[in-house]
Amino acid sequence: MQNIDHAHLSSEHQQFKSEEHKLTDIDRQLQSFETHIKQQQTTQQHIMVIQTQLHSLEQQLDQQQQRILQQEKTKGDQQESQLHEKRLALTELEQDRKILSQTRQQIKTLMIEYKEKDRQIQQLKIEEKRMINLYTIFSKELMYVVLEETLPTLFDIINAYLAQVVDYSVFFELTR
Repeated sequence: MQNIDHAHLSSEHQQFKSEEHKLTDIDRQLQSFETHIKQQQTTQQHIMVIQTQLHSLEQQLDQQQQRILQQEKTKGDQQESQLHEKRLALTELEQDRKILSQTRQQIKTLMIEYKEKDRQIQQLKIEEKRMINLYTIFSKELMYVVLEETLPTLFDIINAYLAQVVDYSVFFELTR
């Protein structure tokens, strides 16, 4: 009987466990990135709503400005106080416009971050495929090594039994 190299098998087993642990870590990272993408998609939907509101507010601002100009032309000094209130409203709308411009910049920043995260996810998917291929190759090689080492012992046992029952023996050959 041939001795089995337990140290070698143990080393191969440790490498196998290490690769399996790496795959688990990559899966966790991928799940984290997918969660982040879902959050970014929700944020993008929110951004679209804000952009729609911004557009609407800009139209309202333009309409408000036009109304104020028309009222200034048609009304005289009697409506000076009303005009002052509308100018205050205009100031508020301008402040809103500034806030919306800042929001627009934040939206652009979020979109850039989303693209970067998407690129990272694509890289992780490529690496995951590579790791799966390495895992498949490693497991096949390990199976081959184990069979190569244990097959002679198995031949001996089967042939010893067959010798008791019939007059022939079997032989298996491993091919790569």
